[in-house]
Amino acid sequence: MAVNPWISVILGFVITAFGCSMIVLVPETLHLRPSASGTLVKTTPAERDLSPSRKSDDSRSYFEAMKLRLLDGLSNLKSATEVLQSPPIILLLLTFLAHPFGTTTFDLSLRYISKRFHWKLREVAFLLSLLTFVNLVLVAALIPLFSNILIQHLKFSSKRKDLFLARASIVVLLLGALLVACSGTVGLTIFGLIVWTLGAGTSSFTRSLITTLVDQQHVGRLYAAISILETLGALIAGPSMNALYSIGLKKGGSWIGLPFYCMAVIFLLTGVGVWLFGVLTKKQWRLQEVPLGDEYGDDYADAHTIGDLVVTEPNHADEGRIRI
Repeated sequence: MAVNPWISVILGFVITAFGCSMIVLVPETLHLRPSASGTLVKTTPAERDLSPSRKSDDSRSYFEAMKLRLLDGLSNLKSATEVLQSPPIILLLLTFLAHPFGTTTFDLSLRYISKRFHWKLREVAFLLSLLTFVNLVLVAALIPLFSNILIQHLKFSSKRKDLFLARASIVVLLLGALLVACSGTVGLTIFGLIVWTLGAGTSSFTRSLITTLVDQQHVGRLYAAISILETLGALIAGPSMNALYSIGLKKGGSWIGLPFYCMAVIFLLTGVGVWLFGVLTKKQWRLQEVPLGDEYGDDYADAHTIGDLVVTEPNHADEGRIRI
């Protein structure tokens, strides 16, 4: 941008197009079916043509097939809404509304620095390289390091690890937003943006947590709901945050940090939601992690697995239980 702003714009389009073109290399998995051993094998075109759904579509008229597809779609919609009725899922879904607000406000920080500290935009743009480097260190080093410490040394389960890191990331985001909002110097503002960047893993951790709450066949619907909420949040975040920034510019002084104060409040509400999620699911996770012998005592310590059933064999001949 110091030479010509069109250089960065054109490079951005070219690199984005190249990245999107990599989608063609993602393999199709709809034609795979589970084998008897549990692995996925490729179905032949003949098998797909002879599938019950294919034969039924060929044997019915067009309108009958459309009617069946409509009823099937309504059934899927009903089952999808049933999945979203769980309070823990709703709490985590609401946190995804905050992510577009964070992205919009973070992008706004470049104009904020330029206006408040009288930097040229091309000079402020160099901060993106610094923040991108911090993000790279976070993803490549810090998150794997802390994950390894929590799992290997502190013996956290995968779910507890994700919950802990999600909570920590939200606290970091809150601190970063407050530092940017309250800072009176450009150095403290840049430090606040660096702290803010260190909380960038929140979305990944919450997505990992919410995926564990639904069955595998409902994951696609869950991700669709997340995408809808993020899109809805983006539609609201852009006008609202820019309006707050305009109000701050008119009032002047510390009011110019109004969008960042608002963002701190949003991060605070998001943190409350994640903490409540942990409280609601704590008992459920504890039951899942209790060893069979500890839960039923020594009389039911002997067990073997049949399919999805854990059959306990008591020491007394006249008693027996099946734990599903």
